[in-house]
Formats: sequence, structure tokens, C-alpha cells
Amino acid sequence: MFPVGTRCFYWNAAGQTVYGTVQNAIQTVQGTPIVTLRTDGGATVHLPQRNVTKV
Repeated sequence: MFPVGTRCFYWNAAGQTVYGTVQNAIQTVQGTPIVTLRTDGGATVHLPQRNVTKV
């Protein structure tokens, strides 16, 4: 899993690149790693780690 503080990016539904920093990382009961990102725009998002790329 990505450690807290890792810089990452993902593509939103409009195809725009969104940059952010990992605030938290957990693993679901099913084993899926989920990261909580604080985007550079100030939003908080929760995404499967497989949808996020390290910068």
C-alpha cells in the first residue's frame, strides 16, 4: 500500500489529471487496498489503489 504522504495522481471522469497526497490507506475485508487522497484542490477522495499512480 502507498504510505501516507505519497504524491499521486488519477484521471477523473472528465479525463482530467488530478494530483493529490495520500492521507490514509486501508485494506477492505475483501483485500482491496483503498487510499484516501487530499487533492491539490482541497477535496478528499477515496479510491482503489489500482486507480491511483505514484508521481
